[in-house]
Amino acid sequence: MLRPELYQVYPHADYTVDLYYDNGEIRKYDCGALVLEPAVARYVRTPTDFIRMSAVLNRTFALDYTGDLDPAQCIDICPDVLYRGSISCEEAPQLKLAS
Repeated sequence: MLRPELYQVYPHADYTVDLYYDNGEIRKYDCGALVLEPAVARYVRTPTDFIRMSAVLNRTFALDYTGDLDPAQCIDICPDVLYRGSISCEEAPQLKLAS
């Protein structure tokens, strides 16, 4: 199976990120464990940092800790790990809006 290509990400303050793929799929990936890793935690100290650094680099989700969009200066996740470790937004719990 060929994995679709990631073209956009939408990060959230709870350290999850919505992944938009070129085949129309929208998936959700939980980065909670990632931001606890010492190599990442030194850059991502707050949810605002996570949101600000989130980007698509090297054809995958990355944390752009320099702000230069330099593919060599980022923390990225293997595209296969990202895709297989994410869940379809159709499977994700839906929030109920207050009426």
